[in-house]
Amino acid sequence: MAILCWFGHSWDACTCRRCQTTRDEGHKWDGCICRSCGMTRDEGHAWNGCICGSCRMTRDEYHDWDSSRTCRRCNAVLPTSTERTLANIAMTDIDPEVRAAAVDRITDQALLAEVAGSGEEHGDDYGLRSRAAEKIADQALFAEMARTSGRAYVRREAVGRLTEQAVLAEIARTDGDFDLRVAAVKRLTDQGALAEVATTASAWRVIVASTERITDQKTLTTFAEKHSNEAVRVAAVKRLTGQEVLAEIARKDPDADVRRGAQTQLSILRVSELSDQTALAVAAKTDSSIDARSIAVERLTDQVLLAEIATTEREPTVRRVAVERLTDEALLAGIVQTDRDWWVQLGAAKNLTDQKALTAVATMRINARVREAAVERITNQEVLAEIARTDPDEDIRRSAVERLRDQEPLAEIARIHCKAYSGAMAVKKLTSQKVLAEIARSNSHQLLRRTAVEKLTDEAILIEIAETEPLPVLRAAAAEKLTGVAVLARLAKADSHPLVRWAALTRLTAILSGQPGLFDQRRP
Repeated sequence: MAILCWFGHSWDACTCRRCQTTRDEGHKWDGCICRSCGMTRDEGHAWNGCICGSCRMTRDEYHDWDSSRTCRRCNAVLPTSTERTLANIAMTDIDPEVRAAAVDRITDQALLAEVAGSGEEHGDDYGLRSRAAEKIADQALFAEMARTSGRAYVRREAVGRLTEQAVLAEIARTDGDFDLRVAAVKRLTDQGALAEVATTASAWRVIVASTERITDQKTLTTFAEKHSNEAVRVAAVKRLTGQEVLAEIARKDPDADVRRGAQTQLSILRVSELSDQTALAVAAKTDSSIDARSIAVERLTDQVLLAEIATTEREPTVRRVAVERLTDEALLAGIVQTDRDWWVQLGAAKNLTDQKALTAVATMRINARVREAAVERITNQEVLAEIARTDPDEDIRRSAVERLRDQEPLAEIARIHCKAYSGAMAVKKLTSQKVLAEIARSNSHQLLRRTAVEKLTDEAILIEIAETEPLPVLRAAAAEKLTGVAVLARLAKADSHPLVRWAALTRLTAILSGQPGLFDQRRP
């Protein structure tokens, strides 16, 4: 920058006369190119078919194809595969990895709906259908699948992803499948629709499910006092907030479960109003309702009282609440070792912070979920590496790998546990190209090899895999990472498998359009 420009530039359109600094305003446009600074814009092009004669930008139309399906002007490759082909691969290919990879590349909503509704060719492939359904955004497609599909599992999947309240209400009111009706009710949030379903439905399961989501106290009172089905009355009293109505129902309802439910709700409401620690302690120890005692314990702050309840209370649910509020590390470690209920042990493990105590819990012969909770709080890399290498439980090894950062033990774990998910997780955390190349070339497990390929950045290794690897799903994964236009064009035209050709073509198109990250953004 010129010294004089320290005090302000001398602009000539978009360029400073003194220091040649440019700005994004005041351009002297000549079509798509600024005559002053050379900047280009996406308008004013001088198109010669698919390529601009001024800035050389390309567009995906007006190509001049030759006999080899390559454009003479811009070198684009004519598609050799379509999304219909990918959908056919997703529904019929014998290799589940190939089917999954094909689904990842489909964007057409109707085709995704077709794949989500398939599954008979290779059995009940729930994972494939879910993978396709996750990419569908069109609520009308979900509504159509839910209403008309002849397969119950497809209709359940569709209802589980529907948000349209009118469609959900219609299914909840009229569908012949009671399980589907209940599933639809659980997706309803519209209070008017819930009240209508609860009032007009004939199946008590649907009415109960609706009642459990209603907040209107007038409707709930009517159901609690007058509904002929005791299960519906129980559901209603659990949502009531009027203590006088609850007291009346607790005295007079002919059904014992309804009376008990009303009394429990009364206790919960009364305990929720308490603030005095002494009164809360009395409620925590003596109330007849487990739920009310738990709420009282949640509001206690006295560590002595909490310790007493955590170690002497007979009901595990109440002990668990007390344990979650304890701060004494030694007491928590003791509860993990001695409590007779794994749910309470789990609460104590999740509240521990002492690394020695957590390491001890992680290696105890106790419930696996308790051990896993301890592993999730360990920070010592050596301890985590040892657990990831040697623990017999795959879930615990996975938890350890999730927290590992050191590359050397991650590489070792990837080799040792190559057939387990923990091994794949270790590969995902690797950065060494040498180790990743070794796994991609020679590992015996296909999932691990694909994970390694997706982490590779070395172009030479990727080209080798894309051109010589026998498995099409790995060739496609390598093609997705390539940057060389020539090799991608060759793969798009000549590879023997449509999945690889499609991957190469997609990547090539993204690069030629100046958006090399476009393919990655489209992947789930």
